[in-house]
Amino acid sequence: MRSDSLNQNSSVFNTQPFAVGYIGANIDISDDADKVKNRVWFINATGVTSITIPDPGEFNAGDWIKFVITAAIAGDMTIKTETADSDMYGHLHGSGGAAYASNPDTANKDKIVYDVSACASGAGDLGDSLFLLSDGTNWYVEGQTNGDVAWVFGEQ
Repeated sequence: MRSDSLNQNSSVFNTQPFAVGYIGANIDISDDADKVKNRVWFINATGVTSITIPDPGEFNAGDWIKFVITAAIAGDMTIKTETADSDMYGHLHGSGGAAYASNPDTANKDKIVYDVSACASGAGDLGDSLFLLSDGTNWYVEGQTNGDVAWVFGEQ
């Protein structure tokens, strides 16, 4: 690492993740955006899981959250915003980039469901990931899955 990346007045920034978190069951992490943002969350839940995240307005523009599947999930998982009036836009890709779901300009999509029946293994594929980037108003998302599109946009 360059030594000037540690100097906050430098034009070089340390882009390493702020921290890592682990999710193994239903959880509401929307209460403290500062402890959630700029963090990679490893999901090792084995059953149906619901994860509630802060609304994008609680984040600064450029703040992000990343979720990575690290265990064979046996049940569907939902990642939803704290309130139903927060919107998510972006693209969710299956393997090879051939299959995808998108929400480029449609409002009222405030959750993403991870449908394990669409996974190549049928039980959640290790390494599948979802990246959410805030502009301070909306979430912009990109999801990757090993099989068909396991990440699907939805409404609360």
